[in-house]
Amino acid sequence: MGRTRRAPRAPAKAAEAGLAGAEAKVAQEQAAALARTLHEDEVHRHADLEEVAEEEAEAVPWSRQAAPGGGMQAAPDRKQHLC
Repeated sequence: MGRTRRAPRAPAKAAEAGLAGAEAKVAQEQAAALARTLHEDEVHRHADLEEVAEEEAEAVPWSRQAAPGGGMQAAPDRKQHLC
C-alpha cells in the first residue's frame, strides 16, 4: 500500500528535477551571454580610450627643440602643467 502513495510523487519529482536542470541551463546560457557582452564592451571601451589618447597626444603642442635629455620638450606655455 505504501507504493501506491509514493507512485504519484515520482513523476512530480522527475518533473521538478527536469525543471531545475532546465533552469540551471538557462542560467548558464545567460551568464555566458553576459560574459560575452561584458568582454565586447571592454574591447570597445579600450579602443575608445586609445583613440582619445591618440587625439589628445596629437593636440599637445610639442616644441621642435630637443630637451636636454635628448627628448622633446613641451611648448613654454604648457611647461607649468607638466609634472
